[in-house]
Amino acid sequence: MLGFRISRSISRDAEILRFEKAWSQVFTSDPMGYGKRQRKSISQFDFIAKATHMRPRDFIFYIRECARSAVQQGHRTITSDTIKNADKEFSNYFKEELTGEIESIIPDVGQVFDLLSEKREGVVSYNELKELFDDGCQRNIFGKEIVDLGFETILRILFHFSVVGNKAKQTSRDPIFKYNNRGLVLSRKEQIMIHRGLLKSLGIV
Repeated sequence: MLGFRISRSISRDAEILRFEKAWSQVFTSDPMGYGKRQRKSISQFDFIAKATHMRPRDFIFYIRECARSAVQQGHRTITSDTIKNADKEFSNYFKEELTGEIESIIPDVGQVFDLLSEKREGVVSYNELKELFDDGCQRNIFGKEIVDLGFETILRILFHFSVVGNKAKQTSRDPIFKYNNRGLVLSRKEQIMIHRGLLKSLGIV
């Protein structure tokens, strides 16, 4: 699908390119630096993918934002710097999308997102997150619906919608989110990770 959309954005009359070919027509091949002092690197596609739930609409929004930024900068292709510039706008979109999906279950889910942003950390332990929630209850920052649902229920809902997942103990493994495997359950023994796509909208990075 992405190959089709990119091909059509290049030309409405040209042939539909294979995804790899279509991608290379729009994006440069330089890797994305990340981590402390940008010492690690991944491909541009993987960098974008890790910010999404692998849904076509997520990719389409991110790519459109990259294209808009590239045009503003006078670039003919999308570079790694352009992708990083688009990351904040995508994060805001991603948070709005998840808010719309969750608010029928947690009407004041914005208060939960505000709580997640307080610690300014993308990875926390189960106990740290529970202490943060309990402290929020004591400070009366939540509406009645959130207090009545309780921490465990809210945590399960956040995991169900892949707002949070588990950081695997093996450093070589990818983070564990439910959108990758609908049969997963949250582990309270492993660290809890906030999805990368939300970090900038929550002011964590």
